[in-house]
Amino acid sequence: MRNSLKKRQKGIIVITLAVLALFAVLFSRGLELRKRKAELERQVAILKEEETAAYERTDELKERRSYMSTIRYIEDLAREKLGLVYKDEVIFKEKDDDEE
Repeated sequence: MRNSLKKRQKGIIVITLAVLALFAVLFSRGLELRKRKAELERQVAILKEEETAAYERTDELKERRSYMSTIRYIEDLAREKLGLVYKDEVIFKEKDDDEE
């Protein structure tokens, strides 16, 4: 009887240690997963910001493409790059300080 009691106590100790080891493993794994989750949430936030920026850039490009298909764009380009003006326009240029 004493022998079976000792065996039972040893069995309970072994099971208790196994359960404690399992809890320790699960606890440490839980901490790792929480850290990983925080990192992934940070990455999601960054990607959402990048997505918003990309949509804004897309809108800007659409507006620019729309503007570039107008007569106004062609006129502005001709004025800026080629210095062209309409027949009835008078151009006033500022006098540089060097020219005085």
